[in-house]
Amino acid sequence: MILTFDCYGTLLDTSSINECISNICYENNVNSQLAINAFFSYEDRLMYSDEIIPYEKLIRKNLQFMDMDLDTDDLFLSNYKAILQAYYDLKPFPEVTSVLEDLKKAGHSLYLMSNSSS
Repeated sequence: MILTFDCYGTLLDTSSINECISNICYENNVNSQLAINAFFSYEDRLMYSDEIIPYEKLIRKNLQFMDMDLDTDDLFLSNYKAILQAYYDLKPFPEVTSVLEDLKKAGHSLYLMSNSSS
């Protein structure tokens, strides 16, 4: 049996992305809840477009839309590298590794689905 998994939010804990955005907001007196909501709203819209966009470009576009929507000049776009690094540093949820190992031992073929190039 073949099993497929989405990467972000399913296997990898994305809460550090919220923390990164919240820290940027805190340092710049921006409402963090509005920014986080905008980030994930634009991410969803861009991810499900007709064109397949590498995740790094999707994040950049996302941050540009956030800056326009929240009227923050280039605040979020200027933090692109920090937000992208937060993605690169994501860790799996605690139970993920052992569950995947058990599934593999049970004879399943496992595949990860992601539009990330890293």
